[in-house]
Amino acid sequence: MNPNQFRLRLLLDLFQLFAVPAIVFSLILRLSCQRLGYLTVPAHLAFVIAWAFAKRSIFDFQRYRDAQRLYAKQIPRVVGKWPGNVDVLVKMLKAFKTAYVLDIITMDHEHTKFVLATGFNHFWRGYAQKERMENVFGVGIFNRDDDVWKMHRNMTRPFFARERISDFDIFERHAQRTLAILSSHSSSCKPSEAQDLYSRFTTDAASEFLFGKNLDTLSGDLPIPGVTHMGPKGSQTRDAWGSFTGAFEMSQQIITDRSRIGWLWPLFEIFGDKSAPYVEVIRNWLDPLVGQALRDHEATKRAGVHSPIADKTFLEHLVDSSNGEC
Repeated sequence: MNPNQFRLRLLLDLFQLFAVPAIVFSLILRLSCQRLGYLTVPAHLAFVIAWAFAKRSIFDFQRYRDAQRLYAKQIPRVVGKWPGNVDVLVKMLKAFKTAYVLDIITMDHEHTKFVLATGFNHFWRGYAQKERMENVFGVGIFNRDDDVWKMHRNMTRPFFARERISDFDIFERHAQRTLAILSSHSSSCKPSEAQDLYSRFTTDAASEFLFGKNLDTLSGDLPIPGVTHMGPKGSQTRDAWGSFTGAFEMSQQIITDRSRIGWLWPLFEIFGDKSAPYVEVIRNWLDPLVGQALRDHEATKRAGVHSPIADKTFLEHLVDSSNGEC
């Protein structure tokens, strides 16, 4: 099923959760010629709960058998004081707003190498994650597995070669400018919004590196800590840059909320995709860059000009690799 069809998926899941066991129980009563009268509804509800519990028990047993077969140890489960671990859930909901939950932090570069490169195939995203992120990241490399992911990786691999030493000059130049801003603020005893400043540095360096155009966000008005309007994850200026960062942060927050709610998240977006307005803002920022790259591609194609990969931007390389389709 296409991850975009999350509403249809929810209906099918609800049908399997409630309708299937109810139908099975009704057939059992009919075949056994039993009539429960006023107990019909409670009995059906009890059977649905028992059905769900039995399915979960079978699933847990299968996981246990797989772990035994692979000589693996299952991940320990947290046991709370309240039924259903409700107290643990409440603590997690609070922690999502004030701490880093479900994050893995390591200083060992071998761990990072295994997760991102050599052992990447062990970290399959799965359908649920694709569904949550589909309307934000689409069918790109950040939201696909297997052959599609390999196709994207093979397409981008030549661009990220060690021979492209000139790219380091881009990051050096923007890093020096960022440090100069921090130094200027420090010498004049002005506070700095580090999160916003590092985000601007990343955007300027990445835009020049990837698109060949410096968005120059470091030249814009910088937020004043404690005074500037607060966005979803920090200070947010009331300009084009602020609207972009706010939209991107809200998109991430919506994806996180969907993950926290679980498979029922489409129930809260039946009448509209919550990420849609923020994705539109992001596209308004990126579409002009992509459009210009496509026009440049057609112009160079008509002129018969072929540039080596060392002279291309990442976006130009992608356009050439995809035959100018977008």
